[in-house]
Amino acid sequence: MSAPDLLAQYQSRRAQLQNNLDEARSQSILSLLLFLIALALIPIAAFFAFRDHSSPLFVFAAMALAVSMGLRLRKSKKEEDRFWRLRRLYERALQRVQGEWSGSGPDGEDCHDSGHPYATDLNILGHGSLFQLVCTARTAIGRRGLADYLLQLPTRQEILARQAAVAELTNRTDLREAVALLGKFDFSESRHETFDEWAAAPPFVFNKAIQYLALVSSALTVLLALGTLSTLIPWRVAAELAPPLIALSLAIGALYHEPVKAKISQLRNLAVEIAVLRDGVHFLETNSFKSPKLQALSAAVRGQTQALRRLERYLGALNERDKEWFYGPSLLLLTATQLCMAIEQWRAAHSLNNCIEAWAEYEALNSLATYAYENPANTFPTLAPHGDPIYQAQALGHPLLPADHCVTNDLHLDAALRFYLVSGSNMSGKSTLLRSIGVNAVLALAGAPVRARSLTLSPLSICAAL
Repeated sequence: MSAPDLLAQYQSRRAQLQNNLDEARSQSILSLLLFLIALALIPIAAFFAFRDHSSPLFVFAAMALAVSMGLRLRKSKKEEDRFWRLRRLYERALQRVQGEWSGSGPDGEDCHDSGHPYATDLNILGHGSLFQLVCTARTAIGRRGLADYLLQLPTRQEILARQAAVAELTNRTDLREAVALLGKFDFSESRHETFDEWAAAPPFVFNKAIQYLALVSSALTVLLALGTLSTLIPWRVAAELAPPLIALSLAIGALYHEPVKAKISQLRNLAVEIAVLRDGVHFLETNSFKSPKLQALSAAVRGQTQALRRLERYLGALNERDKEWFYGPSLLLLTATQLCMAIEQWRAAHSLNNCIEAWAEYEALNSLATYAYENPANTFPTLAPHGDPIYQAQALGHPLLPADHCVTNDLHLDAALRFYLVSGSNMSGKSTLLRSIGVNAVLALAGAPVRARSLTLSPLSICAAL
């Protein structure tokens, strides 16, 4: 696909999504209007039914209409959000294709290491950097994964595996759209630090016997309340049984009050951020891949979605416990204490490391595949086997420069010709040439195609001082 064809494709897709978004908004407005009308009809129909002693059929019809329009409004809002997020995806893509990407999107500064040998000099991170051009990651976990790909030196076998994965994902625009829609909301996030902090937090130590005692106490309290309300248990019997159960619950709650309070504070961020990671893991589990690298990532998270759903339910219940409608009963039922115990048991039995690392790598590969798709003139480099060093390029250009302003160069370094002396006047392009050599090497080692007609290089370490 040529660059003009790519631009036309993106523009067409954005226009289609804009039309879908406009239609979804119209449906939302209509559903909202009908919902409000139905709500207004309910008391009116009830008034006439009461006054005329007539059938409440119209009341039930108005209520049914309100419920129906409420569900329709909810569906329309979901569609509206979906089309809005996809339109944003293609607006950002058009910025990249049209050369207007600098300053837009994440720049990777939060991944910066001041002691790194080339990140600063080669403009790998920061405003207008390679990271900002390439990054399409949905989550902070993925952004960290891409930064690691651009800043770390892999083995030759790993680079080849990445190339195969990137090649497989290059034309999968459907998967890129699916990734953009992960999470209930566009602003939902998954940060590596949140999961690291939880993994490194001191354990919540509790006695197993007390855990079972708390469960029995809560169950008996619920049964007592239900039996009393249904008149199966006399009020006199309930009055005798309730005080010891309440006293037991209060004693257990007081015993674990401080550690539970600390855990609840620590788990708030995790409860918010677990959903997107779970969606990402489910995405990897349910999609089929051909390249060994992607198959390995999928295998690494196989069976983890259900475990993450269980953790998500625990965390969701812990958040509901703080709601006013349930806070009082939750104290008697030891809800927070028991949920913290269950979450701690989950942490002891499971590790999130495989899920986080697999999702970070997938998002890095997906970003590189998007870059490959949007730069069809680029080519995957050839990796020479271990032996004499070589860096041989034809029509090598700087990937951060607009294609129509980029001057390309040929270069041949090997055991016989180990260095070039580059000279010239100020502003003649010496540093741009040196940076293009380094930045394309970074792309090559990450597993991405490079801006060159051809590039052959041996595994190497990169350093820069400009």
